Amino acid sequence: MPARRLALLAVAALAAAGCGAQPAAAPPPPLAGGVALLRSAVGRTLVIGGGGARALPAGSVAADGRRVFTARASGGATVVRAVAVRSGRTLASRRLAGRWALPATVASGVPDALSPNGTTLVLVDRNGARSRVALLDVSLRERAQVVTLPARFTYDAVDPEVGLLYLIEDHGGGDYSVRAYDLLRGALRPGAIVDKREPGEAMAGLPTSRATSDDGNWVYTLYRRADDVPFVHALDVGHGFALCLDLPPGTRSSPAAAREWGLVLAPSQRTLYAANPALGALVELSAQDGVRRVARLPRGAIGASARPAVSPDATTLYVPTARGVAVVDTATLRARRTLLAGHRVTAVAVSGARLYAEDGAVVALDRRTGRVL
Repeated sequence: MPARRLALLAVAALAAAGCGAQPAAAPPPPLAGGVALLRSAVGRTLVIGGGGARALPAGSVAADGRRVFTARASGGATVVRAVAVRSGRTLASRRLAGRWALPATVASGVPDALSPNGTTLVLVDRNGARSRVALLDVSLRERAQVVTLPARFTYDAVDPEVGLLYLIEDHGGGDYSVRAYDLLRGALRPGAIVDKREPGEAMAGLPTSRATSDDGNWVYTLYRRADDVPFVHALDVGHGFALCLDLPPGTRSSPAAAREWGLVLAPSQRTLYAANPALGALVELSAQDGVRRVARLPRGAIGASARPAVSPDATTLYVPTARGVAVVDTATLRARRTLLAGHRVTAVAVSGARLYAEDGAVVALDRRTGRVL
């Protein structure tokens, strides 16, 4: 999967699908009252504001940040709930027969069960002898659509608007393929979804980090490989089209360091940053151009997948490290300074003029001056 210029290929794919490029959707509005959400590297989602921080129940947070969806066993059934982030009140619930769970798509184990467009909640059957997927409207008012699969698959993504469910088929030894299930026809589509430049190359690796565009059109998953450089699998969920974007050769590393890759999209939704504090590596890339630039960061392994953030004006990237938060100028891709120097920071989030950092506690800073608030 060489890192080549992909603009012509991407344009050709869109043209073949009969659809022109669409402007990116506006990002979801911030929560009222200065409340922000921070998804930590240890699997917690924290609600910050009102003088403190509290952990949400384990689940998937809606794109607007106002609801979290949970699934808990209750006897021989599973109760799915939509819980208000601010109040903790249950807004809606539905009971499903059997034991179901919210799926995690990357190694951190944090549930990632909502469709990119935010309309559908996904659950997977916890019975290891079969593969079943349940699709629920987020209102929780309608009956679930249950898909029974002919072999062992794991969930990857879904686009309910075009009726496609994406699955990972494990071939053993780390090899896998991405398959598409047609929800309207009720059957797997023949063949695998591959990079059309190299359709015969086997896919291999473990998913480490993920980012999804605000409009839900693209899902980016970074895969680490034991004996090769990591790559980003860019999936156009609406058209069933994929690109594989190799990171530079210098990003090959030990398995421990490879686990620290984190992904974040810029507000334009066209630029993707991959950061690894253990390697001190930063890569800027896009689906159109592949790898654009490579830069160095202050090293500081955090022992988990990093959770970086980009400022609303797209001028600054914040990368958590074991020695503080590296503040990177996106114009030059150079680290300007370090905030919370000496602190092991695992995750950051931006809300207006504030930067929130998790270092065991949650620290609020003025992101312009770096002053601890």
